[in-house]
Amino acid sequence: MYVLQVADRKPAGPASFEEVKQRLTADLQREIVMNTCKDTAQAIYADIEKGMDPKKAAKLHGEEYQTPDAFNRSGYVEGIRSDPMAIGAAFGLTTKGEISKPVPHSQGVVIFQLIERTTPDMSEYTAKHDSVYNVVLMNKRQDLFNRWMTWQATHADIQNYVQQALEEQNRQAQMP
Repeated sequence: MYVLQVADRKPAGPASFEEVKQRLTADLQREIVMNTCKDTAQAIYADIEKGMDPKKAAKLHGEEYQTPDAFNRSGYVEGIRSDPMAIGAAFGLTTKGEISKPVPHSQGVVIFQLIERTTPDMSEYTAKHDSVYNVVLMNKRQDLFNRWMTWQATHADIQNYVQQALEEQNRQAQMP
């Protein structure tokens, strides 16, 4: 059970000029920052393509070169959080030293360099694969059978002749 109380009433209709102005100012500032980030990242990327070291290119443009801890596809990375586009771009790199193009994300723009790619330990996967596969297969078969039986029970015209058969059997047993 909830008890609610109205704290403030706002009239229906468009928002006031001040409310709209604040939201538009914040949106405009965010857009300006994002454009500045894109331009800076593009300049850094251009310097890297010319052969400059990524650390020097970042420092030249007033940015810092960061090396995060190893992360997985669903992990959190400092600065870009769990942005799927940025993480996807990082996992799209295949060779050591490869550098991505600038990737926009919710917090700005990032350029990735593949330092090391750690392959997962497949021994545990292969050890459990067959048992997990069999469990999933059994569950799917059971679900399919249950759905089939439910459909049969709702659509079948079932007639029970057990009572008639018992009566017929009793009559034949009583006859000499």
